[in-house]
Amino acid sequence: MNLSARCNIIIRNYNKKFDLETISKIKKICKKKGLKLFLSNNPKLAIQANLDGVYIPSFNKSLNLNNFRNKKKKLHHPRLSS
Repeated sequence: MNLSARCNIIIRNYNKKFDLETISKIKKICKKKGLKLFLSNNPKLAIQANLDGVYIPSFNKSLNLNNFRNKKKKLHHPRLSS
């Protein structure tokens, strides 16, 4: 698969819980291809896996995002866009 380095990958499957080992394998593939990797709806695991950031879907109104703000990481959520 040929993707531009400007592409980002978001792991987003709400029917399955991902573990650190699986995410690490995906992260290695993305790193080889020069792609940034984001995990949807799980800031704690994204930080633990040292991913490029976390994607919080607009339907998630209950997550307290202030606990996860980090200037080195990306936090994508419509409520935070300016």
